[in-house]
Amino acid sequence: MLPMIPTTRANSAPRPRRLARVLFGVVLAGVALELLLQTISYWQWRRATQPHTAGEGPVVLCIGDSFTYGIGAAQPSGAYPAQAEACAAAAGTPLRFVNAGWPGQRSREMLLRLEAQIRAYRPFAIYVLGGVNDLGTGLARVTPNELEAAAKAAGVEMEFALRLRLPHFLQLLAQWCSGGPAYTPRELGKTLAGDWHVGALAVTFAPDGRLLLSHTEHPMGWYVNGKRLMLRSYGLAEFDAECDFDGERLGLAIPGLPERLVLTRGQPAELPPLDRARRALQLGDVATARAGFAALLGGGEDTVARVGLVRALVASGDAAAATPLVELLVARAGDANATGAHVEAALRALVATSRTREALAMAASAYRSGLQPPIWELLNGTSQEPAAHREVHAAIDAALAADDLPAAFRGQLLRARVHDRARRAPRDALRDLLLAELVAPHPVFTSSLLPSLGADRAKVDEVLDELHSPPAQRAAIARMVASPGGPYSADGATLAAHLRAMHALGQRYSATVILVGYPLPEPTIERAQRSAAAATGMPILPTREVFAARLVDQGWADLFVVDGHCNTRGYALIAELVAADAIARRPR
Repeated sequence: MLPMIPTTRANSAPRPRRLARVLFGVVLAGVALELLLQTISYWQWRRATQPHTAGEGPVVLCIGDSFTYGIGAAQPSGAYPAQAEACAAAAGTPLRFVNAGWPGQRSREMLLRLEAQIRAYRPFAIYVLGGVNDLGTGLARVTPNELEAAAKAAGVEMEFALRLRLPHFLQLLAQWCSGGPAYTPRELGKTLAGDWHVGALAVTFAPDGRLLLSHTEHPMGWYVNGKRLMLRSYGLAEFDAECDFDGERLGLAIPGLPERLVLTRGQPAELPPLDRARRALQLGDVATARAGFAALLGGGEDTVARVGLVRALVASGDAAAATPLVELLVARAGDANATGAHVEAALRALVATSRTREALAMAASAYRSGLQPPIWELLNGTSQEPAAHREVHAAIDAALAADDLPAAFRGQLLRARVHDRARRAPRDALRDLLLAELVAPHPVFTSSLLPSLGADRAKVDEVLDELHSPPAQRAAIARMVASPGGPYSADGATLAAHLRAMHALGQRYSATVILVGYPLPEPTIERAQRSAAAATGMPILPTREVFAARLVDQGWADLFVVDGHCNTRGYALIAELVAADAIARRPR
């Protein structure tokens, strides 16, 4: 037998060589995956920065303040973007209008948010109706660095960035494997929409951007910016909350709160009865709201429940049934031990049932006793019907006829009447405005309206002579009229600069920016719009001219609510203008 000779397989190799081959394969696979990720990232970047194409659906973006949001409309569908979408559909040209307006928003916030909004919706046209909230604020101009920072926060890259993508991909993969989905801002926004709760508080992230809280009737707003959930109190402040989301739970770190807030998806197991009734009224379930408020009568929340029940009865068309409730609230407000809450509850009930004269008489008594209920808010709670609106102004005229009104109350009523008289009797409106400034000074309001009333120095001096104005106040008012370029020339220059920057952003993404004028004269804003248009070629829609022509035959109450915002019919005029313009610009 031949001796055994040890052999070595041809494909075998020493351990170090095999390890080197494995490492080489891993590195090669990583490089290939990195190249693939770079290619995909570049394709996504190119796609996001390319002009809008008709095949993706024609989108129109509407940005602005409360006139875009729709304050004064009977319901969200009455805002001009929603009505413009309906007009376009009726004309056989379906367009999607996105309402990105918010009460109190200034041109600075509009500009800083615009690029992220363009990236999210990719509109072919952007309509801008805003600027009035800039006046009197000394608003700082947005700097290029701020604009770049806002773009980065929203994930916007001006140029394609060559950076390693593999580590981030592996991190996302690990999150997915652990059961926690990694959401993009857009996906997070879609997923958050719906009902949540924390304890007994119900929270609804409505798809239209409203944030409904069960313990209050006043909505807030929300949107997603990067990894942060942006929350907005109604027309006032905005704050951000870093969010941690796993699909069923939402963790929020809100600046100023000592502890992290954790919301759970779905309705709370047990919502307090008053909150449940308020929520039903918020969501339009009038029958449930009526039953909920009625069940609370006679308890510790009786006063608030009665006001809610009055509103629910009026909403259901049964205002007569609300009369006994209103009478009881009025009686409580007249009691010697009545508090400010009792008075405000009675006023809200009277206004909700169109008993405006009684409400103003009670408010005058409240002011005499040192209470100051919110007159503007109360008057805006009246019906939008022209007949009811005319009755409001008749009630204001009757109240002003009294000689013993407190100065602060008289000032509020005079200012409420200025808008109604501006078209019919501009000199009377000027007299009301100047008298209000004399009895209860409000320089910001006065100086912003003086130009719209055509108030030059001679006219103002003539009215001030009639009113026998004191020299000091006369000099202060004269300074408002004499300001070069209007009382807010610096704010107007800032607005013009922001409008030009919006135009530049639109051009970058092949979206046309169109300026929309306010329904009533706003000279500072009109000058800013004309200046920006002259520098860029931006078109301006003639909103004021359309309203002026309509007001020749119609009264103020047919198109506006008490505080000067449009009602649903007024927003319809803006919608017709915008829809016609958007149809003409629609990509073919």
